[in-house]
Amino acid sequence: MEFESCLACIGQPVVILDKLRQVIYMNGAFEALFPRVELSENLNAFTGDYPILLPLLGCAEGVYPLQYGGRYYSACVSFARYGKRSRPAARCVLFFDETETVELLNETRQQGELLRQSNEKIF
Repeated sequence: MEFESCLACIGQPVVILDKLRQVIYMNGAFEALFPRVELSENLNAFTGDYPILLPLLGCAEGVYPLQYGGRYYSACVSFARYGKRSRPAARCVLFFDETETVELLNETRQQGELLRQSNEKIF
């Protein structure tokens, strides 16, 4: 399928599930992050190995912060919809690795605290 070639180019992990939560597509980055997950299987079957996936199966559309393997991610969940009532037909989860941003923010906070303490000593 053409969408597969587009999604394969995305460097961040992507998985697409049908309405029964079966994996219908995952790119190489997702396979590298969750190597035991298999196509055509229900993602629930892998939550024992990867408990981080469990909350994503029942959540609404949105962005969710996650921590896995010592890294920080934002998981963006969206639905492909169909029909007059816009029923969800598929769920797409895209993981953004936010580790560098989180680490920089933590370092900035630490530096700010050190600066505050230095200012208190001066005044």
